[in-house]
Amino acid sequence: MIIVKLWHYIRGYVIINIKGRHLERLINLIHHNNILIWDIFRISSEEISAKIEIGDYKKVSELSDQLSCTIEIIRKSGMTLWKWRVKTRKIFVITSFLVLLGICFISSLVLTVDVMGDITVDKNEIIEDIASRGLKPWKLKGTVDIEEIKTSFLNDYKNFEYIDIEFNGTKAIIDLVEAKKIEKIYDKSLPVDLIAKKDAIIKDILIINGTANVEVDQEVKKGDLLVKGEIVTSKQNDEGEEIFFNQIHAKAKVMGLVDYTEKYDIRKYKMIDEDRYKINRVIHIGDLVINFLDSDENYYYHSSEEANLHIFDFKLPVKINKIKYYEKENCVNKSKEELEDEVQEKVKKKYREIGQVQDIQIVSIQEENNINKYEVKVHVLEEISEEQLLD
Repeated sequence: MIIVKLWHYIRGYVIINIKGRHLERLINLIHHNNILIWDIFRISSEEISAKIEIGDYKKVSELSDQLSCTIEIIRKSGMTLWKWRVKTRKIFVITSFLVLLGICFISSLVLTVDVMGDITVDKNEIIEDIASRGLKPWKLKGTVDIEEIKTSFLNDYKNFEYIDIEFNGTKAIIDLVEAKKIEKIYDKSLPVDLIAKKDAIIKDILIINGTANVEVDQEVKKGDLLVKGEIVTSKQNDEGEEIFFNQIHAKAKVMGLVDYTEKYDIRKYKMIDEDRYKINRVIHIGDLVINFLDSDENYYYHSSEEANLHIFDFKLPVKINKIKYYEKENCVNKSKEELEDEVQEKVKKKYREIGQVQDIQIVSIQEENNINKYEVKVHVLEEISEEQLLD
């Protein structure tokens, strides 16, 4: 039955209504002329519906005229009808083909690049670096050497231990994992020394187990021995005093002064009224930049928010920067003390979990537009020892 229906669909057929007084004679006449008719259904005494092949419609129409019957086409169906529509709608078919071709071409491109993973490095910096290696928007996927990019990236960025790149539609997803330094903590029954994990100047030593190998105010380098994991004991015998060296698990608190160098950008101005500002949107389409702000001479740039344009869940390669500006007449310059206080606050916020900030020295200041660029030397008092297993 399914094969018969498939055959009718391939050849094409029409559903017709036939009205007249001589319906039985017409059906017999159709059979007599070897015309296939099926699915005959009586609607009333003078009306029936049936199906015939498209090629037989003209013959059936001529036979019905002989018996004063009328034929009405209810619906056309089948592959033949589809072919006829294709022939009569060439522009539609060509357009559909071009659209399909365009979709296939676009799907073979990389339109957006995203970085996944909880990393400390700026993700925009990673995207720019990957772009320089050959993976960027509007690049054909087939021309991107993924393995070469991964290998060269890991060789250049030692602070990453894993990178994976995969395509999800037109999006390239970069998954990164930073290499984490794991501090080795050995079992208390094992003998260990304590060594310096950073360059520092020793400021305080509290020995719990072991023998000190350094003194207060002594300068040490990373890897230098701080506390020996051994104790010396002696015992008197007939031959004199015998000395014993016993290896133990060293334990101590060694505080050192560590130097850091930081750079901070601080705005030279502050706003009189923070609610008086202007929003400008800059559109980036590839290398094309559309800026709606006529001139920024009378404004201070303050901050920006970057977002990609989406259609539903599809991210387009169009970026919109929402930039906040303040009028210069609504701003006043910060004093030297205010600028330096802001630098110190940033330093203390960063290092408060590491140790105690002892001193902050401003090494240099460079002025660039409305920004002061500070280079700062920071002295932090912190624990600098780590365990090293004895041989």
